[in-house]
Amino acid sequence: MMVTKDLQKIKHRINEGDKKRKYLEIRKCNFDVEISVDAIKMLKYYDTFCIFSSDADFTYLNKFLKSKKKKVIIVKGGHITRDLRNTADLIINAQDIKEKITRIKTKT
Repeated sequence: MMVTKDLQKIKHRINEGDKKRKYLEIRKCNFDVEISVDAIKMLKYYDTFCIFSSDADFTYLNKFLKSKKKKVIIVKGGHITRDLRNTADLIINAQDIKEKITRIKTKT
């Protein structure tokens, strides 16, 4: 089943060292419920759950997954609450891996 939703936009800092703080507006999906349902439906097929989000709403899901003996990896983009942090086996700062997982296209 395919689920479609309107996309939101967020500002993403391009160059951390630039004093002018240049930002790129990127589309952001809002599918917390869908991720949670899929994570639970697919429980028997994985041992590690990795999420690219620092949204504290995932604390409850992560606690559930930990109770099912799943490992949880969080790739965070910003501040992360203590409660969410405590649900993770590993936390990765997205800024540390940005150049390995992103590509900026220039418009022609």
